[in-house]
Amino acid sequence: MPHIDLAYFDRPLSDAQRARLDAALTQALCESLDVPISAISIALEPVAPEDWNVKVALPRIVASADRLLRRPCYTLPEV
Repeated sequence: MPHIDLAYFDRPLSDAQRARLDAALTQALCESLDVPISAISIALEPVAPEDWNVKVALPRIVASADRLLRRPCYTLPEV
């Protein structure tokens, strides 16, 4: 605890980019939730833009709207 599943538009990420992302997310979780680094896991899920609505927007954003900490600024698809 905690675990982040991060879906993003598929694009190459360098080792340095991945390391910066890991460090930033880990630091934010440690500070915000007061947990040790050893408790954190992070998974990256590249998603093709054409698959975004079916794989991410509908099942993980629209269906979980009541749990969102932040809503996206783009128009979400309707169920």
